[in-house]
Amino acid sequence: VLFRSRMEDEEEMCDAAAAFSRLPLPRGNRVGIVTTSGGTGVLMADACEMAGLKVPLLDEATQKALTAYVPSFGSTVNPVDVTAQVSINPVGTQKGAVSPLVGTLKVLADSGAVDAIVLVVNLSDGDVVLREREHLAGFMKTLKMPLLVYTHAQASEDSLDLLWSIGLSCFGSTRRVARTLQLMLAYQRILERPPVPAASFRITRTRSEEHTSEL
Repeated sequence: VLFRSRMEDEEEMCDAAAAFSRLPLPRGNRVGIVTTSGGTGVLMADACEMAGLKVPLLDEATQKALTAYVPSFGSTVNPVDVTAQVSINPVGTQKGAVSPLVGTLKVLADSGAVDAIVLVVNLSDGDVVLREREHLAGFMKTLKMPLLVYTHAQASEDSLDLLWSIGLSCFGSTRRVARTLQLMLAYQRILERPPVPAASFRITRTRSEEHTSEL
């Protein structure tokens, strides 16, 4: 399969390499955004739209399922705003100490409403990922779509190491996330194309070969 795309710089090339080597490809262009910051979630949605991706309004059933994890002062549309409360109260609102962050991600992944998920979170504090590590690791083992992480603050080394250990990469801008998803979707579209029959080549002899056969 021939896949050719122009990379703007070495940063974009590294983003693509990390995503293609660690994440499944999206089956479509619908993106679900989970954010701890409402404003940054909107910026992420804008970047996706500019890259030709869709950030669809979630259906009523999915929004209802999300209310088990999203605070009443958050938002269950798309982007899904779980607010900074997930960093303060990682235990969750359901029995079994379900992580509200991972619970939200799972609802989106199982909804059939999106083809990729972007998690927008502040990773300047390594403890945020540390508290969620077990839940995130278990979630990643069953996830069938790409999950990209964007931090709107300088990520700590501990956060980056923990994310990498469970199969995730962290991106430093909304544009880089959207561009990476755009590239992944473009490659998926190529894979979905029907196979092209092998071209028929007519073998002709060169003049030297014809001369040799006459000898």
